[in-house]
Order: sequence, then structure tokens, then C-alpha cells
Amino acid sequence: MESKLAKRARDGLGAIAGLAFIVGMIVLYNILSPVATMSQVHLGYWGGYYEIENFGTLPGSRIWHLCKFFKAEDKLSMVMLSPGKTTDAFSVRRESRDPSFAHFYFEAKDSTVKIEARQLYLGKRYALQRLLVGRFADFWQRNDDDSIRGSVEMGFEPNASEFAIERIDEDRVLEFCDELVLGEKGFSSLQELESFLNEAAALP
Repeated sequence: MESKLAKRARDGLGAIAGLAFIVGMIVLYNILSPVATMSQVHLGYWGGYYEIENFGTLPGSRIWHLCKFFKAEDKLSMVMLSPGKTTDAFSVRRESRDPSFAHFYFEAKDSTVKIEARQLYLGKRYALQRLLVGRFADFWQRNDDDSIRGSVEMGFEPNASEFAIERIDEDRVLEFCDELVLGEKGFSSLQELESFLNEAAALP
């Protein structure tokens, strides 16, 4: 008859073997899966908002905008389309020294607006961060969210305000632009919109 000590030892070895199998599968999955990468921000359109904080007890305003990044050699720039068909051109610096985030630094051509933001890496696992916010169902999955979030500082505003953009599906770009940014039909086609933004970015 098997002793209690032998049974405990056998159960312990079984648990260790099971844990080793799970760890081995995770390692194998990581080897076979693509590594974490930085988002190709210059592909497609981005939509989002920034907050304008008012003084005193008045509530702030959320300003919606459409953005497009442009890449020339190793340099990034961005054009932001805002209500009234106004545009702002930004130089963009992106750093990847942080293992958890890519950091963005935007500066308007006239230096009146500066934006600092962060973006998660695509394909990277953020298991601990997800567990801490209660995302138990998908904590082990690789990240597919490449939204960019941070704060914007304007020369005439003393406090930093929230800034956020996310990628927009191509078939929703004009709808987003008309309804949220311009409040009316602004462009008849994506080609017309892209030509307008290229001109604002001083591109051919």
C-alpha cells in the first residue's frame, strides 16, 4: 500500500511536471509568435480628440480631430485637421527605449502646441497590467491596441489637457470627419481629403 509520503511526493512531482509543461508551452508560443513591434503610424488615418480646460468652474470642451502621419526617410510628421477645416502641422519624434511604451513627442511648426503621448507595442504581452485592471479573460493575449494617448500643452493654456487618437478603418474616415470633426460634409472622397492633407503637410 502506498504511503502518504510517497503519495505526496508523487503528487508534487506531477504538479511540477504540469507547471513545467505550461511554462514550456508559453516559451514555445513566444518563439513561434511574432515579436513585439512598433505601429506603422504613417499607414492610414487616425481620429480622436483633445480637451480644452476652461478656467474656474466651467466645464472643458472636447475638440475632435482627424490626423494623418507622413514619413519621409527617417522623419515623421503629422497633420491634424480640426473644426472649420483648420490644420496644424507637427514634427514628430518617437522613441522606443522604454520596454513598455513607445513615447511620442509632437511639436507644432509654430511651437505653440506640444503633445507628449505613449503607445503600447503591438504583439507584446501586458499580462500583469491587464490583471491589475481586472482583465482576467484575455490577460495572456498579445496586444493589438495601438492607440496613442497623452497630454497636450498650448501656449495660451496653463494646464495640460488630455489627448487621444486611434486608427480609423478606411471606410469610416469620411463619416468620422463629417460628423465629429467638421459637422458637415467636408470632402467628397478620400482622394480629395488626402490631397488636402498633403498640401497642409507641404507634400507633392
